[in-house]
Parts: sequence; structure tokens; C-alpha cells
Amino acid sequence: MEIIMREKLLAKRHTGMKISCSGLLGRLANGQRMRSDHRRALGEMLEHLEAMAKGYYEGNVTVVDEFLQLYNLGQSERESIERKILKDVARDILTKGQYDE
Repeated sequence: MEIIMREKLLAKRHTGMKISCSGLLGRLANGQRMRSDHRRALGEMLEHLEAMAKGYYEGNVTVVDEFLQLYNLGQSERESIERKILKDVARDILTKGQYDE
């Protein structure tokens, strides 16, 4: 079912601490002073990128969404996909009487 395929693109909503990717990389790109916590965050970002690549190439596409949520990237686009999925599920429930996975 098409809805299920789209749902598998999204990971569980991230509710923990998030990092501003644009803020972190912006500091680096602009040559601003990097505090030790910024340097540590860059190291963690590299680890997250490596984990995302490994997971993605093992067939787990939700790792991309997990990374994007963690680093506050594409939030409005993700919300748009969520709304579309909910509309599709609601439509299926109304037309079929239930939601089949």
C-alpha cells in the first residue's frame, strides 16, 4: 500500500535535544570562534552522518529522517508529509472502513 511506503520514510518524531545544523556549520564556515562544545558537536555530527550512511545503505531509510530531525533540517517539509499521510489514512478509513497495514 502506498501509504505504508510513505510512512516508512519517516522515523518516530524526535522529542529530545536538537542541534541547529545551520548555526553549527555557519560558525565554522564564517570562521567564528569554536568553543569546546561546538567542536564536540561537530564530532558528533560526523558520527551521526556515518551512522546515517551505514543505516541507509543497509536499507533503513528512516535514518535520514532521524538525522534531519536531530539537526533541525526540513521541518516544514516533514510536517507537510505527515499531514499528507494523515489525510491518506483518514481517507482510507472513510472509504474502506478500516486501515490495513
